[in-house]
Amino acid sequence: MIVAGYILFAIYLFLILYMAWGIKKLPKFDPLSYTKTHRFSILVPFRNESENLPLLINSFKQLDYPKALFEIIFIDDYSTDNSAEIINKYMQHSPNIRLVKSTKTYGSPKKHAITIGIKNSENNWIITTDADCTIPKNWLSLFSTFITERKTNFIAAPVEYKTKNNFLEKFQYLDFLSLQGVTIGSFGWKKPVLCNGANLCYNKSLFNKLGGFSGNESIVSGDDIFLMEKFLGHQPEKVQFLKQNTCTVKTLPMKNLKALFNQRIRWAAKTTAIKNMLSKSIGLLVFLTNLTLIILVFSAIFGGIQIIYLYSFFLIKLIIDTVFLIKVNQFFKKPFSVGWFVLSSICYPFYTVVVVILSLFGSHNWKERKFRK
Repeated sequence: MIVAGYILFAIYLFLILYMAWGIKKLPKFDPLSYTKTHRFSILVPFRNESENLPLLINSFKQLDYPKALFEIIFIDDYSTDNSAEIINKYMQHSPNIRLVKSTKTYGSPKKHAITIGIKNSENNWIITTDADCTIPKNWLSLFSTFITERKTNFIAAPVEYKTKNNFLEKFQYLDFLSLQGVTIGSFGWKKPVLCNGANLCYNKSLFNKLGGFSGNESIVSGDDIFLMEKFLGHQPEKVQFLKQNTCTVKTLPMKNLKALFNQRIRWAAKTTAIKNMLSKSIGLLVFLTNLTLIILVFSAIFGGIQIIYLYSFFLIKLIIDTVFLIKVNQFFKKPFSVGWFVLSSICYPFYTVVVVILSLFGSHNWKERKFRK
């Protein structure tokens, strides 16, 4: 068992080094000037987001892009709070804002809401974000310039959590940071496995040509990854990542442990339907690595192994993950707390294994709705 564990951790080390090198390989996008020519339709699907919408709307007001070249479409997914009232108030002073209603509550409500938004859009470049996000001032300017210079048709861009100084939020920040690291690293090798719908831009004509979300509309999550797979299957060289930290969209972590597990279970539930074998292999390797640590914990408790082996495996993984996350964190230019990371690393194996098991066999709640595998 010990030998098998060391072999597994050696493979894990190779994966982390591979992703870290991919981050370095991917060139930073740092234009000398902006090209503000492309027309965008920004889609914001939402359900009961009255608490967060004012922050998003205020960030929209700060955009440094000509108002005649973009529209914002909010898609109401059967909200029961006053979200629509907030948007209607904003619309009175902003002619490029529209509010439409979704018409579906089963399958994937979010994918349906985005599809409704696309059908109502006037421009050929679609950008999606979430209602609990805030966007940077030069967001559209960067996308427009990137499209002009790179001749792309699908652009993934960075996302990070806004956090306070408490353990749950720091834990989520580090967990999400690892996902962003894999995202950027895989794009660096031109083998993308992840992207995030909170900061995504793509060509509407090609979206329609590829059938939109058809084929995965019954899977609750994956409005980003499944769509990326379709674009990769058509023109993989035109699926790219905008590596510029000033293009980062900021989103909010979950407020409590129950909400966190529901979110992560929802994310993980789509894994079995993903076609990308590299993505599946990475997920399996991460799961097995963390499961190994849990097995070692119980083996040490019940005398199956000497505790020195548990310490050695934990230390090896801690060092590997620390180096990787510091590398990713440098891109976002945020301070890195080793103390929060060590504490998170103790909890992470149990958290990961529970999420994977529940995503395979359990149900989850999201936006006051219950979904089953």
